[in-house]
Amino acid sequence: MDLLDDILSSMDKNQRPALSQPDKVIQKRYQEQQKVAEKERQIINNFTVKIQNKLAAFLKDEKLATMQFEPMEKIFRSVIIETTEESNSHLYCHTFGKEDRYVIVYKNPPSELEIEARHYGDYTKWNKEIEAEYKKKKEESALAMIPTASSSEQSEGREQREQSKSKKTKLIHLECEALGTDLNRNYGMVSTELKKDTRSIEQTLNDIQQKKRLKTQHQNDNT
Repeated sequence: MDLLDDILSSMDKNQRPALSQPDKVIQKRYQEQQKVAEKERQIINNFTVKIQNKLAAFLKDEKLATMQFEPMEKIFRSVIIETTEESNSHLYCHTFGKEDRYVIVYKNPPSELEIEARHYGDYTKWNKEIEAEYKKKKEESALAMIPTASSSEQSEGREQREQSKSKKTKLIHLECEALGTDLNRNYGMVSTELKKDTRSIEQTLNDIQQKKRLKTQHQNDNT
Protein backbone atom coordinates (compact mmCIF):
# COMPACT_ATOMS: atom_id res chain seq x y z
CA MET A 1 0.00 0.00 0.00
CA ASP A 2 1.19 3.51 -0.72
CA LEU A 3 1.69 6.33 1.77
CA LEU A 4 -1.72 7.86 1.10
CA ASP A 5 -3.45 4.54 1.78
CA ASP A 6 -1.49 4.13 5.01
CA ILE A 7 -2.62 7.54 6.24
CA LEU A 8 -6.23 6.91 5.30
CA SER A 9 -6.20 3.47 6.92
CA SER A 10 -4.88 4.85 10.17
CA MET A 11 -7.76 7.28 10.38
CA ASP A 12 -11.17 6.36 11.63
CA LYS A 13 -13.68 6.11 8.89
CA ASN A 14 -15.88 8.64 10.59
CA GLN A 15 -12.95 11.07 10.89
CA ARG A 16 -11.82 10.79 7.28
CA PRO A 17 -12.39 13.97 5.35
CA ALA A 18 -14.35 13.61 2.19
CA LEU A 19 -12.11 13.85 -0.89
CA SER A 20 -12.95 16.49 -3.40
CA GLN A 21 -13.46 15.50 -7.00
CA PRO A 22 -9.98 16.75 -8.10
CA ASP A 23 -8.37 14.80 -5.25
CA LYS A 24 -10.23 11.68 -6.29
CA VAL A 25 -8.92 12.07 -9.86
CA ILE A 26 -5.35 12.50 -8.60
CA GLN A 27 -5.64 9.46 -6.32
CA LYS A 28 -7.00 7.29 -9.11
CA ARG A 29 -4.29 8.40 -11.53
CA TYR A 30 -1.58 7.69 -8.95
CA GLN A 31 -2.92 4.22 -8.27
CA GLU A 32 -3.01 3.45 -12.00
CA GLN A 33 0.60 4.61 -12.41
CA GLN A 34 1.66 2.37 -9.56
CA LYS A 35 -0.01 -0.61 -11.19
CA VAL A 36 1.73 0.08 -14.52
CA ALA A 37 5.12 0.50 -12.83
CA GLU A 38 4.67 -2.76 -10.90
CA LYS A 39 3.72 -4.58 -14.09
CA GLU A 40 6.81 -3.23 -15.87
CA ARG A 41 9.05 -4.27 -12.97
CA GLN A 42 7.61 -7.76 -13.14
CA ILE A 43 8.25 -7.94 -16.90
CA ILE A 44 11.85 -6.80 -16.44
CA ASN A 45 12.41 -9.30 -13.63
CA ASN A 46 11.03 -12.16 -15.70
CA PHE A 47 13.14 -11.11 -18.70
CA THR A 48 16.26 -10.93 -16.52
CA VAL A 49 15.72 -14.47 -15.29
CA LYS A 50 15.20 -15.62 -18.86
CA ILE A 51 18.50 -14.03 -19.97
CA GLN A 52 20.35 -15.55 -17.02
CA ASN A 53 19.14 -19.00 -18.05
CA LYS A 54 20.10 -18.37 -21.69
CA LEU A 55 23.61 -17.26 -20.70
CA ALA A 56 24.08 -20.31 -18.50
CA ALA A 57 23.06 -22.64 -21.33
CA PHE A 58 25.25 -20.72 -23.77
CA LEU A 59 28.33 -21.13 -21.59
CA LYS A 60 27.77 -24.87 -21.26
CA ASP A 61 27.39 -25.43 -25.02
CA GLU A 62 30.94 -25.73 -26.37
CA LYS A 63 29.70 -25.75 -29.97
CA LEU A 64 28.35 -22.21 -29.74
CA ALA A 65 30.71 -19.23 -30.04
CA THR A 66 28.07 -16.49 -30.22
CA MET A 67 24.49 -15.91 -29.16
CA GLN A 68 22.54 -13.34 -31.19
CA PHE A 69 19.29 -11.84 -29.90
CA GLU A 70 16.43 -10.50 -31.96
CA PRO A 71 16.04 -6.69 -32.38
CA MET A 72 14.37 -5.24 -29.27
CA GLU A 73 13.76 -2.06 -27.33
CA LYS A 74 16.60 -0.28 -25.57
CA ILE A 75 15.45 -1.24 -22.06
CA PHE A 76 15.66 -4.96 -22.90
CA ARG A 77 19.02 -4.55 -24.65
CA SER A 78 20.28 -2.88 -21.48
CA VAL A 79 19.11 -5.86 -19.42
CA ILE A 80 21.08 -8.26 -21.65
CA ILE A 81 24.24 -6.13 -21.38
CA GLU A 82 23.96 -5.67 -17.61
CA THR A 83 23.18 -9.35 -16.99
CA THR A 84 26.15 -10.40 -19.14
CA GLU A 85 28.50 -8.07 -17.28
CA GLU A 86 27.22 -9.28 -13.90
CA SER A 87 27.64 -12.94 -14.84
CA ASN A 88 31.46 -12.72 -14.44
CA SER A 89 31.80 -15.28 -17.21
CA HIS A 90 34.24 -13.31 -19.45
CA LEU A 91 31.65 -12.86 -22.15
CA TYR A 92 31.69 -9.97 -24.65
CA CYS A 93 28.59 -7.99 -25.55
CA HIS A 94 28.09 -5.78 -28.62
CA THR A 95 25.09 -3.87 -29.98
CA PHE A 96 24.68 -3.56 -33.74
CA GLY A 97 22.16 -2.22 -36.25
CA LYS A 98 21.01 1.23 -37.26
CA GLU A 99 17.24 1.12 -36.82
CA ASP A 100 16.49 -2.42 -35.62
CA ARG A 101 19.28 -2.68 -33.06
CA TYR A 102 20.20 -6.07 -31.62
CA VAL A 103 22.71 -7.56 -29.17
CA ILE A 104 25.27 -10.33 -29.72
CA VAL A 105 27.09 -12.11 -26.90
CA TYR A 106 30.53 -13.56 -27.75
CA LYS A 107 32.69 -16.07 -25.94
CA ASN A 108 35.74 -14.54 -27.65
CA PRO A 109 36.24 -10.93 -28.78
CA PRO A 110 34.90 -10.37 -32.33
CA SER A 111 37.32 -9.24 -35.05
CA GLU A 112 37.52 -5.59 -36.04
CA LEU A 113 36.43 -6.62 -39.54
CA GLU A 114 33.21 -8.17 -38.22
CA ILE A 115 32.44 -5.15 -36.05
CA GLU A 116 33.03 -2.86 -39.03
CA ALA A 117 30.88 -4.99 -41.34
CA ARG A 118 28.00 -5.16 -38.88
CA HIS A 119 28.15 -1.46 -38.08
CA TYR A 120 28.60 -0.05 -41.61
CA GLY A 121 27.80 -2.91 -43.97
CA ASP A 122 24.41 -3.89 -42.54
CA TYR A 123 25.52 -7.50 -42.07
CA THR A 124 23.24 -9.32 -39.60
CA LYS A 125 25.00 -12.67 -40.05
CA TRP A 126 28.69 -13.54 -40.03
CA ASN A 127 30.73 -16.58 -41.06
CA LYS A 128 33.86 -17.38 -43.08
CA GLU A 129 32.07 -17.06 -46.44
CA ILE A 130 30.58 -13.66 -45.53
CA GLU A 131 33.94 -12.52 -44.19
CA ALA A 132 35.66 -13.39 -47.52
CA GLU A 133 32.88 -11.62 -49.44
CA TYR A 134 33.19 -8.48 -47.32
CA LYS A 135 37.00 -8.44 -47.71
CA LYS A 136 36.64 -8.68 -51.49
CA LYS A 137 34.13 -5.83 -51.65
CA LYS A 138 36.32 -3.71 -49.43
CA GLU A 139 39.40 -4.30 -51.64
CA GLU A 140 37.43 -3.58 -54.83
CA SER A 141 36.09 -0.39 -53.35
CA ALA A 142 39.60 0.74 -52.40
CA LEU A 143 40.98 -0.05 -55.88
CA ALA A 144 38.09 1.77 -57.56
CA MET A 145 39.14 4.98 -55.85
CA ILE A 146 42.70 4.91 -57.27
CA PRO A 147 41.92 5.61 -61.01
CA THR A 148 39.57 8.40 -60.04
CA ALA A 149 42.24 10.20 -58.08
CA SER A 150 44.84 9.59 -60.80
CA SER A 151 42.61 10.94 -63.58
CA SER A 152 41.89 14.03 -61.54
CA GLU A 153 45.58 14.65 -60.94
CA GLN A 154 46.39 14.11 -64.63
CA SER A 155 43.68 16.54 -65.69
CA GLU A 156 44.98 19.20 -63.30
CA GLY A 157 48.53 18.62 -64.59
CA ARG A 158 47.46 19.05 -68.22
CA GLU A 159 45.65 22.28 -67.40
CA GLN A 160 48.69 23.66 -65.61
CA ARG A 161 51.00 22.73 -68.52
CA GLU A 162 48.64 24.31 -71.07
CA GLN A 163 48.42 27.50 -69.02
CA SER A 164 52.22 27.63 -68.70
CA LYS A 165 52.65 27.05 -72.44
CA SER A 166 50.13 29.78 -73.24
CA LYS A 167 51.97 32.26 -71.00
CA LYS A 168 55.34 31.42 -72.61
CA THR A 169 53.93 31.85 -76.14
CA LYS A 170 52.46 35.20 -75.21
CA LEU A 171 55.80 36.37 -73.80
CA ILE A 172 57.64 35.27 -76.98
CA HIS A 173 55.21 37.22 -79.17
CA LEU A 174 55.70 40.31 -77.05
CA GLU A 175 59.52 40.00 -77.30
CA CYS A 176 59.32 39.47 -81.07
CA GLU A 177 57.19 42.56 -81.51
CA ALA A 178 59.73 44.58 -79.51
CA LEU A 179 62.63 43.31 -81.74
CA GLY A 180 60.73 43.75 -85.00
CA THR A 181 60.71 40.04 -85.86
CA ASP A 182 57.88 38.04 -87.44
CA LEU A 183 57.15 34.49 -86.31
CA ASN A 184 54.82 33.83 -89.25
CA ARG A 185 57.68 33.86 -91.82
CA ASN A 186 60.32 31.16 -92.28
CA TYR A 187 63.24 33.35 -91.18
CA GLY A 188 63.67 32.12 -87.65
CA MET A 189 64.07 34.80 -85.02
CA VAL A 190 65.97 37.26 -87.31
CA SER A 191 64.20 40.33 -88.64
CA THR A 192 62.74 39.71 -92.11
CA GLU A 193 63.94 43.11 -93.25
CA LEU A 194 67.54 42.06 -92.57
CA LYS A 195 67.06 38.84 -94.57
CA LYS A 196 65.97 40.55 -97.79
CA ASP A 197 68.48 41.03 -100.73
CA THR A 198 68.42 44.77 -101.58
CA ARG A 199 71.15 44.73 -104.31
CA SER A 200 70.41 45.77 -107.91
CA ILE A 201 70.58 43.29 -110.81
CA GLU A 202 73.77 44.88 -112.24
CA GLN A 203 75.52 44.80 -108.88
CA THR A 204 74.49 41.21 -108.40
CA LEU A 205 75.96 40.14 -111.79
CA ASN A 206 79.24 41.97 -111.05
CA ASP A 207 79.51 40.23 -107.69
CA ILE A 208 78.99 36.84 -109.34
CA GLN A 209 81.67 37.48 -111.99
CA GLN A 210 84.12 38.71 -109.35
CA LYS A 211 83.58 35.53 -107.36
CA LYS A 212 84.31 33.43 -110.47
CA ARG A 213 87.55 35.33 -111.18
CA LEU A 214 88.71 34.91 -107.61
CA LYS A 215 87.97 31.20 -107.78
CA THR A 216 89.91 30.76 -111.10
CA GLN A 217 92.88 32.75 -109.77
CA HIS A 218 92.93 30.63 -106.63
CA GLN A 219 93.00 27.41 -108.68
CA ASN A 220 95.89 28.73 -110.90
CA ASP A 221 97.95 29.65 -107.85
CA ASN A 222 97.57 26.16 -106.49
CA THR A 223 98.86 24.64 -109.72
